[in-house]
Amino acid sequence: IYIIDFSGDLYGKKIVVFIEKFLREEENFPSVAELIETMNHDTLRAKGIVREKIAHSPELYNDLKKALASLRIE
Repeated sequence: IYIIDFSGDLYGKKIVVFIEKFLREEENFPSVAELIETMNHDTLRAKGIVREKIAHSPELYNDLKKALASLRIE
C-alpha cells in the first residue's frame, strides 16, 4: 500500500485502510524511473477516484471521517 501525501514511520503501527478501487496488477519494472512514472500515474488516478467518490457521497465520507477520528487504534 502506498499512502499518498504521507511521510512518516508507520512501522509497528495499526492503520485503517479502505480499498476504494483496484488500480492495477502487481508489476516488475525494468528501471526505477519506470516505477516512479507508474507510481505518479497511479497517484493521480487514485486522487481522481477519491475526489469523484467524495463528490457523489459527501455525507458518507464526512461521517466516515468523524467515525475514524473517534477511534483509538493502538
